[in-house]
Amino acid sequence: MASSELPPSQHFVHEGRRIAYRCYGSGSRVVVLTHGLLMDNRMFTKLAPTLAERGNRVITVDMFGHGASDHPPDMEAYSMPQYGEDVIALLDHLGVAQAVVGGTSLGANVALEAVILAPNRVRALVLEMPVLENALAGRAVGVGEGMDRVGRVADHERR
Repeated sequence: MASSELPPSQHFVHEGRRIAYRCYGSGSRVVVLTHGLLMDNRMFTKLAPTLAERGNRVITVDMFGHGASDHPPDMEAYSMPQYGEDVIALLDHLGVAQAVVGGTSLGANVALEAVILAPNRVRALVLEMPVLENALAGRAVGVGEGMDRVGRVADHERR
């Protein structure tokens, strides 16, 4: 595939929501990349092929409300746990037992949510600019509790 060509957009339905994604490469190690707010999976058009050329199967997802995924007008339809659930449902849909999950900005928070929801499904995290101004703000939105769980999972994995 030429670097300017995108793989075809595919989709699956999770809890009535149409979620779009693209697949690059066919390696045994799976990397799922989640984009930032108001972006879509095209933000990874340079990174995804590069990772695929290095033997990875890379999946870029359009989070609910972005890109080719469903865009309901009701703001109550969106939540961070739902975004994390969609990532795990994507792994289920593709028959992937475990993946490296990464993201930028909002996508980094989605990756954190995925590991909180299903720590055994996330092999590693790649986080760029998670949306946290400081620890107090993170605690206010419930991230502190989730990070405590991530820390406990990491401690357990080291044993």
